[in-house]
Amino acid sequence: MAHFKSGTKSLLASHKAQGSQPVIMMENYDNSGGIYLVCESRGWNPEPEILWLNRKGDTLPAEDTQIHRDTEGFSVKSSITVYDYSDSNRFYCRVQQIHHMMETEIIINELQKQKQKAGFLKKLFGADVTLNPDSANPQLILSADGKQVRRGDTKQNLPDTPQRFTYDRAVVGNQSFSSGRFYYEVQVRGKTHWILGVMRENINRKEWIMLRPRYGFWTVGLYENRYVVNDDTIVPLTLREKVENVGVFVDYEEGLVSFYDVNSRSHIYSFTDADTVAVVGVQNSTAYSVTDWFPEWSGTEIRQHPVWA
Repeated sequence: MAHFKSGTKSLLASHKAQGSQPVIMMENYDNSGGIYLVCESRGWNPEPEILWLNRKGDTLPAEDTQIHRDTEGFSVKSSITVYDYSDSNRFYCRVQQIHHMMETEIIINELQKQKQKAGFLKKLFGADVTLNPDSANPQLILSADGKQVRRGDTKQNLPDTPQRFTYDRAVVGNQSFSSGRFYYEVQVRGKTHWILGVMRENINRKEWIMLRPRYGFWTVGLYENRYVVNDDTIVPLTLREKVENVGVFVDYEEGLVSFYDVNSRSHIYSFTDADTVAVVGVQNSTAYSVTDWFPEWSGTEIRQHPVWA
């Protein structure tokens, strides 16, 4: 969590405080690892100076500073993006005049960083996903809007299209991606068995699939009340809360696939070496309503689009 401390420091005991206490807000998350901070204060006269400082007292360069004058005096607003705050996680916004200053402190920890990131990914990189009926396993029934899928009691008599999953209860989305970053969410509330992740496009959908990175899959899932990562071996995950909505973020160029608990805005797991990511997907052995994606190949190009299973 972020902690704030405020204080007024007078250089002359007889000088009264002017202006409001500076307020620091965390407004955005930079995907390269920074957090965007904004500091505001009002009611100063004469015009004050606004500064950013680290815990050592070193002045940090602001990205943008605005000073306006109205009937109440001068108002100031300054912004900065802070990085590398694991060891130096205290930052200060100081508004000062010749004989007076006011200062507010913000303390950022790793949990706050992850919550900020989870909150901004949807806003910045959210992708709309609809399911491709031509790819769905014959036992899966899709909703009319292509947003939900459930497992039927029997297999449907469907055309055996090249993209259809023959054995695994899976389905991919209509959309595809071959570059950039994207984020989508999957509802898994009430589901007892599910798998979410990313796969390569060149996966043979006419055979049983192996959910391992070396076979082109980067996934997490729920098996018999255990959350797991499907790495080269199955690795148990210890989560504080039961997951109801999963956020999946893919950075194509960086080979990054990250999973988030949407409700608690907490990080679940990240694959950092998914060098051939192309699509995100979900797999479930029981009836469910979720969305997901799997990667696909097109010549030497890797593409991505939604998938359910």
